[in-house]
Amino acid sequence: MLGQPNSRPVRWVYVNQRIAGLVGIAALAALLAVPDSTAAAVPGAAPAKPLHLVRSEVIGPKPTRGFKLFVNAHSGQIYVARDYYIEGEGSLLTVAHLDSKAHATVSPPGLIDALDQATGLTYEIDPNAMAVGRGVNVVRREKFPAERAIVQSGSKVEVKSGNDLLYFDGSKPVAKRRVCGYPQQGVANYFAPWAIDPVTHDTYGYCVRTNTLLILHGTKLVAHLSLANRPRSIAFDRRRNLVYLQSYGHVVTVLHGTKRVGTVHVPAEQTIGTPVVDPSTGDVYLPGYNIVYVVHRTQYLGSVAAGPLLVVDPATHRVYAGGNGAQILLLKGAEVVGHVATTADPAVYDPMDRAVLAATGTGLQVIHGAKVEQTVVIPRVTSASRIAVVPSRGLIVATNGAVVAVLRSSAGASS
Repeated sequence: MLGQPNSRPVRWVYVNQRIAGLVGIAALAALLAVPDSTAAAVPGAAPAKPLHLVRSEVIGPKPTRGFKLFVNAHSGQIYVARDYYIEGEGSLLTVAHLDSKAHATVSPPGLIDALDQATGLTYEIDPNAMAVGRGVNVVRREKFPAERAIVQSGSKVEVKSGNDLLYFDGSKPVAKRRVCGYPQQGVANYFAPWAIDPVTHDTYGYCVRTNTLLILHGTKLVAHLSLANRPRSIAFDRRRNLVYLQSYGHVVTVLHGTKRVGTVHVPAEQTIGTPVVDPSTGDVYLPGYNIVYVVHRTQYLGSVAAGPLLVVDPATHRVYAGGNGAQILLLKGAEVVGHVATTADPAVYDPMDRAVLAATGTGLQVIHGAKVEQTVVIPRVTSASRIAVVPSRGLIVATNGAVVAVLRSSAGASS
């Protein structure tokens, strides 16, 4: 057995993914309830390395900038959806497995945008159609353009198609709602951005032509607010029921549920990415190219010269900022409280080892506090630009789109 489970209670943890290098920041967030565990300490012995490589396998001819990684913890399936349209070569879907080296690759009808952990179904989007899949098989096809898909709760999934939201229960479409009236010629991203609160399951979306934020619960409109500045992205503070709308013009609108509680003007000179919320402190970090701006509720706290890739460590209440080819800085609010001597990119928090995982040019690093505890070299990997943590299996998946590696945590579950 690798590691001995302790008696800590079951808790919720994130399975996140980050895009390293040129691609920027991506957000995937799924929740898994798993037992917390730590490795047993032996007095006087050197600490065991947190990770060891189980295997790596080649799944494609070359890395690609445009791809997504999804892992189904229940079935063990690993989905690597590669969008070679960026490079003029079409799309490929590879389905590998946590427990075996076998994998299969197909040309899918669309690019996977969502994986429902409860049903194991994937939702593939395409400008001309969409498909619901399982593994490499297509379960259902629909002849309407699909732009985004988001898992709402359980087997409920929302799919955005132009001005319409389509509601799926598993593979079956069950409802449809027009959200922003009829299209206006020449207006792009008519209903954007669009996000779902992971706790209330309310849908937040912005109608461009009318400058209106809509809040829906299922198909029912529960609130609408006029916003002069169009939001670029939406983030949620689940502990405090706060919603942050980061808008063009560097304005952050703060909502408590469906009510506006204030706005914050951020003195930014750079384009701001998706806000990152530290749930323990309520601080909100807004990443620019090499500056991070910090907001707390409706108060602007200041800025720090740091890279745009941000990972929150909920155990130490620190935020790791990197991605600019220099060191990783440790932030607490708008203050620098430490640094890590590495040029790796912070990628994801690992709740099993209570560590931050960072992507390197040849694999990944395990960082505890301000120290690089371990560097793992993955054969044939030029950059592990997607990393997913699967706590219920005690495993970590890393890929660059051409090679998939499975690693085991010494503090995770044994199999």
